[in-house]
Amino acid sequence: MQGNKQKPKVVSKILKLWRSFRRRVKTDCHAADLIFRALIAADLLSCPCGSCHFNRESGDRSCFCTECGLQIWFTGNLFFRRAKLLRISYAAAWELLHKVRLVLAIGGRRTVEERAANFSSAG
Repeated sequence: MQGNKQKPKVVSKILKLWRSFRRRVKTDCHAADLIFRALIAADLLSCPCGSCHFNRESGDRSCFCTECGLQIWFTGNLFFRRAKLLRISYAAAWELLHKVRLVLAIGGRRTVEERAANFSSAG
């Protein structure tokens, strides 16, 4: 019985996450822009020539190195490889990231609580 009560809560949370995601990521082109910006911000995108400077049209899944002109498909080596609907794939990755952050946050709190319990019992 308890499992059935939790299902509506889980579904409600998933729907809330999806609505939040849809407000933030409107189209496949917008998803590509967000992925590109995230890769650049994290210094995870570079050309084999060593350059980290690119030209790119908004919405494209590729960019061109400003040094050597090589075209780089920045979604090719990621979770999004061959994704036809980039926004949907990005939503799946986004949801997974939220779950990982939640687990890490809970795990971090337990560690702090365990340390406090161990500290007080040792003293």
